[in-house]
This record gives sequence, structure tokens and C-alpha cells, in this order.
Amino acid sequence: MRTSRRRAVAAGIALTAALVATLAATALSAGAASPKKIRIAYFAPLANTYVQGELRGIAGVLKKDKNVELVKFDTGFDATKQFNSVQDAITQKKFDGFIVLPLDSVGLVPAVQQAIKSGIKVVNADTPLGPSQSTLAPQVAGESGSVFDPWTMRGDWTGDLVVKACAGKNPCKVGWVSSVSALPAEKAFQYRANGVIAKHSNIKIVATLDGGAYTAAGGQKVSQDLLTAHKDLDVLVMVGDQPASGAVLSVDAAGLTGKVKIIGGAISDISKPLIKQGKEWGSWAAYPEDEGTHAITILLQAIRGQLKSPKGISPALERTRKGQSPLITKANVDKFDPQYAG
Repeated sequence: MRTSRRRAVAAGIALTAALVATLAATALSAGAASPKKIRIAYFAPLANTYVQGELRGIAGVLKKDKNVELVKFDTGFDATKQFNSVQDAITQKKFDGFIVLPLDSVGLVPAVQQAIKSGIKVVNADTPLGPSQSTLAPQVAGESGSVFDPWTMRGDWTGDLVVKACAGKNPCKVGWVSSVSALPAEKAFQYRANGVIAKHSNIKIVATLDGGAYTAAGGQKVSQDLLTAHKDLDVLVMVGDQPASGAVLSVDAAGLTGKVKIIGGAISDISKPLIKQGKEWGSWAAYPEDEGTHAITILLQAIRGQLKSPKGISPALERTRKGQSPLITKANVDKFDPQYAG
């Protein structure tokens, strides 16, 4: 009798233990199957093809991470609209992280500080966030990451391209077409390019216009105006490869193909064949997909508590360390794979 009771008690204990283990396993399984949804807001001029390249980089990461929702806020090239969009997203209280492409590097800081204070992780991409245009490390206290190729560095590259294009020409007359000259990044870009150019007495910048607007149509219109006033140009600098493709049309219409060397920036699918054909003389490298990949990776690490310290990354410098030149001309364009349509 006692033996039977003992067996019954033991069986009951074993059944209870098995039931507890099963319930625990079920709870763990349910928890693993449905982790908290991560929501990220992305602020940028969405119609811009460079931005679309960056979004492809982000999408490549999120394809493997199904538990993340990306909400895009189209700011155009309006810094005030971007500031307001960031503030609106904060008040919605549903986002874990922000990726911002600052249109006003300094002016956007207060909105980002407000986001960080609200517990939102932030990474800036494409342009810096803060007063320095050359500092890669995050400049805002509490920010998780900064991913961009400094426009100061890009300005140096443009200056180097101008020097190469003007080799053996004295005087070498240069025209300059900005896209959005009021942007802090463009101001720093032009300043650094001018610094390189100023060291060469044979090079003269004879005209500067604004309005390329990072579009082919904008580049065509403004370059046409510039060429009408300065038919004796040797080099035409266009800030951006979309405007450069428009300048190719203007130069051709003016009968100056082969006489005016066009320099673009951020080589794309459009400009690669133009460089191969000799219609665009050169450009500098840009990696929007790399930017997107690095930005979303850092942000997710920060949100999940895996980021040990803030990160600052230049995709172009990462590539340069691997032996890839940032200066693209007909001599090496075949080795370059563009990361956006242009």
C-alpha cells in the first residue's frame, strides 16, 4: 500500500514538473515569436535618387530583419519642413529610432536633442549633424551614430579633379554651378575645392551660379545660362551628377563637346556611361547604399542595447582603405559600380 502511494506521489510530482516545463517552454516560445516591433522614422528628400540609393541599403538590412517597420517622411529640400517633421514624429510617441539626412546641420540639432531626451535613438546620414562639416564622430550628445562622407573631403576631391582637368592649360577658365548653395554642406564643399584650386595660378574661376538643384533639368538650365555668357570655358564643375548630365546637353547644344570638360560629383548609373564616352570628364565616388546599410545597422544596435559607443563612419574612406580611388575618370570608370540611378 505504501509503495503504491509513493509511486502515485512520484508520478504526480513528475507530471507537475513536466507541466511546468511545458508551460515555461510555451511562454518562451511565444515571447521569441513575437518580440516588440521596432519602428524607425526616416527623414529625407525622398524624390532624390541618391536618397533612394540609401533606402536600398536600408532595405537590404531590413529584408533579413522582419520585425522592423520603416516610416518615411518626405522633407524635400526644405530645412524648416524637416525640423517640423522630426518634432511631429516625436509627439507621435511610436518611434524607437530616427535616421535623419540633415538639411541644416546646425538648425536641426534642437529637434534631435528633443528626440534623444524622449528616448529615441538617432543616427544622421549623408550630411553631418552639428557645426563641423568634417567631423565624423557624432557631435550631438547622446546620438548613436553618424554616417557620411564629409563634404569637405568631397571638396578636396573636386579641387583635385579640376587641377587634373586643367593640366597643361594656362589660363584654365572654370565655371561653377552649385545645386543648393545655401546648404551648409555645399558651402563647406565649395570652400575646400576653392582652397585646392587657389594653389594653382593657371586656374581661374570665372563664373559661379546656383540652381542645379540636384536634377538634370536644373543643371541643364543653369549651365546653359553660364555657357551663354562664357563660351570660352575650359572646365565646368557641376555639384552633383544629375546636374552634370544636364550640363552634357547644354555643352552639346552649344557645340562645345570635347572643348569643355564637365566634372560632376557622386557618380551614378547615368554618369558612368557619360564618363566612358568622354562626355563627362570626371566625378568623385559616393556610396549611398553603404550609407544606408551602416546607418540602419548602427541604429538597430543602439535600440537593442548592443552599441558599446557612438560610431562615426565614412563609407568612402572605408573603400579607400581597400585601395579604391575616390577620383573617377575615363581611366578607371569601368572598375566603379554606382550605387544609385542618378
